[in-house]
Amino acid sequence: MKFVVALFTGVLLFAVGCQSPGTKAENSVTVTPGTPSSLAKTGLSEKDVIDAYVYLMGRYLVIRQERIDTGEQNIGYNKIKYNPLGQVNALNPNLDVVSFESWIAVDDKNCQVLVIPPIKDRYHTVQIMDEWAQVVENINERTHPEHPDGRFAFCMKGAGETPANAYRIEVPWKKAKIVGRIERKGGDAETVRLQKSFKMVANKNVDVELAQKIPMFTNADLITTEAFEYPMVEAVLTSAPDSMKVAPEMQRKVRVIAAYAARSDENKSQIEDLLRSKALPQFKRYLSDFGDRKGGWSSTATYDRGFAEDYWFRTAANYGGIWWNVSREVAHFVSLKDPEDQPLHGDSSYLIYFSKAALPRDQVNAFWSLTLLSAPDFKVVRNEYQRYKLGSANNLTYGRDGSLTLIVGARPKGDIPLSNWIPGPPGKEFSLNLRMYAPKESVLSGQWFAPPLVKVQGFDLPKTSQRETIRVGGTNESSVSK
Repeated sequence: MKFVVALFTGVLLFAVGCQSPGTKAENSVTVTPGTPSSLAKTGLSEKDVIDAYVYLMGRYLVIRQERIDTGEQNIGYNKIKYNPLGQVNALNPNLDVVSFESWIAVDDKNCQVLVIPPIKDRYHTVQIMDEWAQVVENINERTHPEHPDGRFAFCMKGAGETPANAYRIEVPWKKAKIVGRIERKGGDAETVRLQKSFKMVANKNVDVELAQKIPMFTNADLITTEAFEYPMVEAVLTSAPDSMKVAPEMQRKVRVIAAYAARSDENKSQIEDLLRSKALPQFKRYLSDFGDRKGGWSSTATYDRGFAEDYWFRTAANYGGIWWNVSREVAHFVSLKDPEDQPLHGDSSYLIYFSKAALPRDQVNAFWSLTLLSAPDFKVVRNEYQRYKLGSANNLTYGRDGSLTLIVGARPKGDIPLSNWIPGPPGKEFSLNLRMYAPKESVLSGQWFAPPLVKVQGFDLPKTSQRETIRVGGTNESSVSK
């Protein structure tokens, strides 16, 4: 989607600077002392302003996407947009699945119905999110084993009569975002057939409330003090309820800041300077180190139930890979930097070594994939082999000892199988996103973690167990050195 970038390269992505109250990174936040006396009189500190800004941006990013979806992309409300297969030109692409999406609009009397076809032996989910991008529900055979398909009625919480022969799903307010994902498995024709078997039975009696009007901005040039201007900021805050317990306090702070900035040009300039000199740099640092970080990777595995009270991570997800899903559906291991805290670069080669006892295929109930994307815009990096990702769907070469070595970045030296290499962008930085679909408890608990990225100059082949290799499925491809 336009303006949408990964993570986690999702994208989900990015270096711990601040985090929400009550989260593990709270004490790592460093804000330069010296809150201006005029601001201090409001009862707020510089840290309060930074936190309130990050909180508020989470909603602005969703509104921006809704306006893009219903305007430029012409998705509209209560109708399905079937996304084309393998969109390599898209931002933050997910090449593992074929997807569809819709904005659902309901009211206190009317529901909307989605018909989900039976799907066997392949990963799929229908993900429902509220207007802050909080995950409300996933519909699939894992979450609804007794009712994974059929008619599902989306109704406003506590309102609307459930249509006949439909399973009721309540959404918090008048709108919700739906994204469906279906694993690309076997022939693509069957995958597309299944995608287009999802049907919306639209109720046209709903009086749709359109997205709030806001200044359109890009990830490279985020909205700053303008986000606090009245009456827009009040309309944004009241446009949809936030399920986080910290929401009332954070929204109080937003309103205090908005009133403070409105009193004088000097106050407004003061807030603008604070946001640009401290809030934005801290947020960008956070984007490289969210979640658990080891060996160059940041993991979302601990977010198995959603964002909880972590509005910093929610905003980062909305910025870097909007419509992020809970880790019980897909856990992300994202990297923008190596273990030495240096950006991943296309002129270097990096090795990822999985021992036989820790193969990614054994840590998932569905499948896994590793995707290489450009940074910071998170687009597919074109290469002559048209290879942008590796994973369960590929014919990979395993070592004689059962291990797996993957190579990313520059063309490596040595007898490394071409089948195990993803080319990087020469002269440019890049990012990695290891996705684990329907991960096992070993991933969710942190017992299993992506192995460290190793920057290499040539290879000690015996150590990588690639001197003697065997292929699992398919036919042999040439080695890199050929």
